[in-house]
Order: sequence, then structure tokens, then C-alpha cells
Amino acid sequence: MPFRRKEKEDPWWYSPSIFQIISTPKAIRRCQLRPLLIQKILHTMATVRFPTRPRRARKKWIEPTYVEGAMYRLSCHVDEIEKMIVVTNISAPKKMRRTRRHK
Repeated sequence: MPFRRKEKEDPWWYSPSIFQIISTPKAIRRCQLRPLLIQKILHTMATVRFPTRPRRARKKWIEPTYVEGAMYRLSCHVDEIEKMIVVTNISAPKKMRRTRRHK
């Protein structure tokens, strides 16, 4: 009989509601994006099908989110007391770069 890993329930931050994801005012000021785009980014993060969030709650992680054909990198952490995912930084996409070719 093969060894089976116990099936654990996914933690609450795997499927949060759109009201459980907030961003800090400092993150909003720093990224200099339109408020509607920031809301779209946070909504996309809440409804993503396969999240890249860690199963165990680490202090911080970076989550990529694709909105309007651009990838935004969100620095996040879990607030266990309030049951919220807090976005502390939103990195806007950089200019297109050529990929390095290996010789």
C-alpha cells in the first residue's frame, strides 16, 4: 500500500473574499497607479484560480498578478488577527526586456 499524504484543508487565505484583501496607503502612494487599476489588481488577486500563496503562513511573499496584459508583483503578508491579506507594495511592470540567449 503506497504512502498517502493527509489531505489538509486549504487555509482561508487561499480563497479570500474581495473584502479580505487590502493595501496600505503607503503602497498606493508609492506605486502611482490609477485607483481603478489598483482595485482591479486587488480584485484579480482575490479571484485567481490557482494562487501562489504559501500553505503555511509565512511573514511575507510575492504574488504575481496579470491585469490588462501586464504583470504586477504584489508584496503581501497575512494579518491573522483581522483575517486579512495586506498588500504592502505594488511593483508596476518594467519596460520589455530581451531575453538573454545562451550560446
